[in-house]
Amino acid sequence: MKNLLIRIIYCFLIVGVSCKKPEQLPPTANSEFNYTLNGVDYKVSADGEIDEFGRFEIRGFSGENNVFFELINSDIGEHPLNVNSYDVGFIALKGSPFHYYNSNVNTTSGGMITIENINYTDSLISGKFNYTAIYPFDKSRKATITNGTFKNIRFRKVPKTSAANLYAKVSIKVDDMEYKMARIASGSILESTKEFNLYLTHPSDQNLVLHHIPLTLGKTIIKSNYTISSNEPYVGYDSINDTGYFMTFYKPIDASVTITYIDTIANQVKGTFDFYLTNSDSSKNVHLTNGAFELLWKDE
Repeated sequence: MKNLLIRIIYCFLIVGVSCKKPEQLPPTANSEFNYTLNGVDYKVSADGEIDEFGRFEIRGFSGENNVFFELINSDIGEHPLNVNSYDVGFIALKGSPFHYYNSNVNTTSGGMITIENINYTDSLISGKFNYTAIYPFDKSRKATITNGTFKNIRFRKVPKTSAANLYAKVSIKVDDMEYKMARIASGSILESTKEFNLYLTHPSDQNLVLHHIPLTLGKTIIKSNYTISSNEPYVGYDSINDTGYFMTFYKPIDASVTITYIDTIANQVKGTFDFYLTNSDSSKNVHLTNGAFELLWKDE
């Protein structure tokens, strides 16, 4: 039952928040999105979007690969991509499933996104990009973009929805892979019952659940024998491996969440977490360390 419910939550998140994109915006007469990927030149269609928290995403589409990058703001100037940045670039290479390469895996990955011009009146953005991304499951596999340019790419403002109402900044180390995520997430801050829920998905096929976590300063130990029906705190983590096999880890061996800061006036919560989890038949474990999060939300 636990596995089923967490899968339902993840499916809702993946379909309702991250994958159910609106139709691609039509290009302008002089739109361009060009790049060289591993020595091959591409000219593709692209669009972008900005959410209510100022997070910006630009996506380029081709039949062979997809290139997209996410920035925590749309400020004019340089946005470095590296292991210490919440700005991130992805390269999705065609495969079964698509293989997502990440610019922020380690010190051999990274690069730069530069915003040169943004027109909020006409919703157009221009700039350039260059970065090396690494496949997290095999760090010897790299994909490199050079000569990347985007010109007069249309973007839309994403309206607030009940399905995605938190802005989450999360840093996490999963075994030997490190991630930083700054994304709109599904969840809720419940001041009436003093708890919060967070369901976060990452393009590199990582999904994270924190549910019924007390909204009070201090540490909460996640019981190994929790029951969902009793609304006890629980956590979960999903990962898709190199063969496309979807693994769910939800049984705590040793897991805790610590709230270090709460400001209900500024609508901000900060904390840390450490999860040592196993899957349904205890055949594989995963350890999430160095976990840290910051949640922001806006009043209705």
